[in-house]
Formats: sequence, C-alpha cells, structure tokens
Amino acid sequence: MRTMKFLPCEFSHAFCPLFQLLLVSADRYDSEFHEHLSGLSFCAIPYEAEACRIGLTRRLRVKGGPVIMMLGRDHDEVINNNVCPMLQGDYISSFPYYPRNYGDLTSSPMEINQHKCVLIFCEGADDALQEDVMEACQLAATSMKPMTNESFKVLWNLKPNGVGDWVRQATQLPPLVSDTALLQMVLLDLPDNSSYYVATNLEDEHLTSQDIVNFCQNPGVRRSLT
Repeated sequence: MRTMKFLPCEFSHAFCPLFQLLLVSADRYDSEFHEHLSGLSFCAIPYEAEACRIGLTRRLRVKGGPVIMMLGRDHDEVINNNVCPMLQGDYISSFPYYPRNYGDLTSSPMEINQHKCVLIFCEGADDALQEDVMEACQLAATSMKPMTNESFKVLWNLKPNGVGDWVRQATQLPPLVSDTALLQMVLLDLPDNSSYYVATNLEDEHLTSQDIVNFCQNPGVRRSLT
C-alpha cells in the first residue's frame, strides 16, 4: 500500500484573508484519509462524498497526483501546469497567478512550441534598455489580448545561450557579437507549420509597445523553418 505524504502548510490570514485550502483526497481507504487529514490545518471534502471528489477530478482534468491547483472567485483556473515561471521573481505581488501572455523566453522556453510568439532579443543591451523592452512587451501583450482570440505570447530574451540562441540560428538572425544590433524582433509561429517573420527597420536603441503591436498586425514576409 502506497502512502501519500503531505507537507505541513500554514498560511497567514493577514497575508491573504480570502485564500482557502481544500484537500481533494484520492485515498482508497477511510483510515488513510483520516490519517492524512489529522496532520493538516485545513479542511477536506469528506471521504464519504466520493461522487463529489471524482466529479471535481474529472472536471479539472486532474491526472495523477499530488496536484496543486488554484481557482479564482468564479471557479476559473488561475494557475496552470507551467507554474514555475509564474512563481519566479516577485511572486507575492503577482498573486493571484493568472496565466500571462508575456514573459521571459529563458524562463518559459516551452511557450514557443504551444503558441504564436513575438520574441524580442536584447541580450547585448544595457539594463536601462532591457527594462524598457520588458515594459513595452507587457504593455503590448496587454493591449493585444482583447484584440485577438489567438493563443499569443510576447517574450523577451535578455541573456545569451539557451533557447534564444537556437531561435537566432533557426530564424537566421545574426549571431550575438559586438556589432550585432541591440534589438531584434521575430514573430515565431511553430504551430503554423514552423513559420516565422522578422522585423525590419527596427530602431537599435528604442522600442515601444506600439512597435510590437504594429509588427504583429503587419509582420511582413512569411518564412519557414522547414
């Protein structure tokens, strides 16, 4: 018999008064359920309510365990399986962790396999310019979200190596050397037969959210990685 171990969890009511924890157990026996529940400081769906537990598991498409899932006020899922990038950095002020349509390519490399992505490369830029790029990406992604039903992401790449170098090579961008342009932008759409578009006439030391939006609306010549 396999026994599931739970880590003790304590949450401050002052930190988040609307935050509540609920255990949806998958224990096979009543004795196991009550053993686990005795070591927890939060409530659980009763063991006898099997139909409720099974119904929730199916509705939320939970397979295997243990799984931690966060739900919003309207019972919408606000945290997905790509939880690690959302919890990196200032995770407290970012609560609740609604899936974002912008972020760091290095922290979210799998996004390019699942979504159409605008990628801004600024590995050689100074800190001030990189801050401007991140702000422009966030503003552009937020403004475009109501305009399209597509699964769309705006990602920045601040550091050399990693998946950014692969994208550079695959899309035939120049390698990162001393005379490389500080800013380069690519629209990568791997789900659409590995297509991509490269921004032209991009200012070397200046990028606005409108530049990103304009590129998304008129990306230019379609190219293919294949």
